[in-house]
Amino acid sequence: MNRKGNFNAVLNVIIVVAILSYPGSFLETNNLTRENSKNILQICCTWGEKLNDGILTYYVPDKEKDNFIKRSFDEWNSKLENVKFMKVQDASNADVLVFIEYKNEKTVGQTKSVLDNKGFIKKVRIYISINFNEKRINDDTLSLVLEHELGHALGLGHSNFHDLMNPIVNYQNNIISNCEIDAVLLANNWKLVKNLQEPELPKLPMEKTVDCAQ
Repeated sequence: MNRKGNFNAVLNVIIVVAILSYPGSFLETNNLTRENSKNILQICCTWGEKLNDGILTYYVPDKEKDNFIKRSFDEWNSKLENVKFMKVQDASNADVLVFIEYKNEKTVGQTKSVLDNKGFIKKVRIYISINFNEKRINDDTLSLVLEHELGHALGLGHSNFHDLMNPIVNYQNNIISNCEIDAVLLANNWKLVKNLQEPELPKLPMEKTVDCAQ
């Protein structure tokens, strides 16, 4: 790789440092880092009856960005067996909405989960900004950021070690780990537990963290 290529690679890493936002999670992650030397991944929340069929639908208003968006959804679909994302053409039928923003934002990715009166996720809005610090972010980086945000949509919080769900994201933690997959299953355990004999009513997650070092 030439000098220009090296510079661009470093720049891409710098751009995505500390630019992911998830309400309330930064402080909790900092506390985990200070108080616990284990590799901890937070569990945030769970889907309710909308997950009965194992399908979470999504809608993207900006059709021009389908390439990197589809890549991110496909990556999660390839890892999860019992829940799948499916694209729909009508926003009113979507569980997850992905909005692309073109103005400069303080964060490149942000997820907002709307909960029902019982505390279950009923709708998720993900915001992806393609411009950060007056620079256009490439599609590979945006796809990685969206993968992180989809982790939040599936019920994950942040981690205190270098994996996909760490709020400081770079190309070294671009793989959905087995621990993250297990955490999604644990977050939505009422539905995704294996060998389920009878239908279960939705339950909020009992565990708030997963030890990924085990």
